[in-house]
Amino acid sequence: MKYKEIGLLILFATLLQGAAFLFYPGHNHSNDYTVPFVAGVLLAFLFCSLTRLRLSTIVIIITISNTIALIGKIIVDMQVDPSSHNLFPFEIIITAFIACIAAVIGAAVGLLGKRLRKALLR
Repeated sequence: MKYKEIGLLILFATLLQGAAFLFYPGHNHSNDYTVPFVAGVLLAFLFCSLTRLRLSTIVIIITISNTIALIGKIIVDMQVDPSSHNLFPFEIIITAFIACIAAVIGAAVGLLGKRLRKALLR
């Protein structure tokens, strides 16, 4: 797949995961990772089902897009309260790790679905 198409997938995933971060009710930071985690799993499943990307490429796309979305959320939150993200480097590392796990889960389920479909069509 060309870099342009991968860039479009990153943009699409960033917009969806950014919406999951920004429109999550409350902004009390008690459960900020649930909705983006589910969005990452669903996007990885979707990318695995609809494209011919390798698992590593899907994991990288989801991790990068989730991290970019979190950085956007941090910027927006810091405009309201500059002390709200004092430990933002750790937030970024934790989010990248969680996004990587979500992408592996979604892509693994997508690969399993592809193999099952191929087996049933034989």
